[in-house]
Amino acid sequence: MPATVAVFSVSRDLINRKEGVSIPVYFFRYYKKMFLLSNGFGVLFALLGYIGYVNFKFIPFFYPENIQVYLMGIFIAGAVVLTLTFINLFSVMAHYDLKGFQYVKNAFSLVFAEPGLMLMQLFWIVAYALILIFLPKVTIFIGVSMFSYLIMSIHLSRFERIKRKNEAKAMLLNA
Repeated sequence: MPATVAVFSVSRDLINRKEGVSIPVYFFRYYKKMFLLSNGFGVLFALLGYIGYVNFKFIPFFYPENIQVYLMGIFIAGAVVLTLTFINLFSVMAHYDLKGFQYVKNAFSLVFAEPGLMLMQLFWIVAYALILIFLPKVTIFIGVSMFSYLIMSIHLSRFERIKRKNEAKAMLLNA
């Protein structure tokens, strides 16, 4: 978890073209800074995923067939939202300096903020998963860094729009 957050933060700096930043130094600085918090979130999401998986597996044993389809659809939709929130969490932790569960709250709200960008993010997640499955040797060259760069570039556009919207609201309140 902390290494992934650090990769996302380095990707953010590469996208923003920060000059004079030594990637290994910056990576380890951010790794140390977010170590406990990101591992805590990792345990939380692993636990939520496990609970969802176990409940999904027990659906056929406890519910009639006509209800199973609906329940499985609900669980799959929940799994997609959980996965997108988990992926968004890395970008939020790399970009913002928040307290505790504000990271999760903001990552969750990003899932529903712009459906078009969420679908683009979902497309890249599926494409990356397919590359991992069908072309595992290619992942040696692209690794996590290409994925983090793509997802972070999607999120940075969101973060800029959110920033502009908040600045416009602040100007209207002050006027």
